[in-house]
Amino acid sequence: MHSETLSEVMQCRKVSCQYGQLVFPVVATIAPDTLRAELNFAQAFLPYDISVEAIRENMVYPVLREAWKQFIDTYAFWVGVELNKVIIGKAADYVFAKRSRLGKVVFDTPHVMVAETQFKTDHDPWAACLRNMINMQEANGQRLPVFGMVTDGQTWQFGQLENRTLTLQTGLFDRNKLNELFTALTYVLETCKRIYNL
Repeated sequence: MHSETLSEVMQCRKVSCQYGQLVFPVVATIAPDTLRAELNFAQAFLPYDISVEAIRENMVYPVLREAWKQFIDTYAFWVGVELNKVIIGKAADYVFAKRSRLGKVVFDTPHVMVAETQFKTDHDPWAACLRNMINMQEANGQRLPVFGMVTDGQTWQFGQLENRTLTLQTGLFDRNKLNELFTALTYVLETCKRIYNL
């Protein structure tokens, strides 16, 4: 089966792409010691990088969950959810969306950030991420910015879709510089909270 490339998704959905610097704060948010200990434990004792599932569970989910804890009154954190049942494609690995007043099982809008996990070179993770970012904007019913990120568990790259332009962050964040990564995640969630008046 053919895996889509980023170029194919861009052509199909009429999206342009540019590389640039998304502006992240210089002052670092301190990642909790418990998160650092959990990641160090996984790296030392688990085969954390032998499959995409292992990377998701051991290296990606703990970081995203910990960042989300600061925003539990604002966002719901979803795992493996389909953003658009009309368009056949891969379910999103992780999605941050508005926390519904109806309860934690209601997938409410706006959807603000999606994360995709990369394993070696079996597919183009930005293709899946961009498709889900577009689906997020369509579900939101407006073209306000949405964010995406792609990670192999070690390096993390952020992107922003505004209107029909995808801006990919030229610099990568590294798991070994956890405070910088945690700062970027926190900043994106704070930015979405402001943009969507949540």
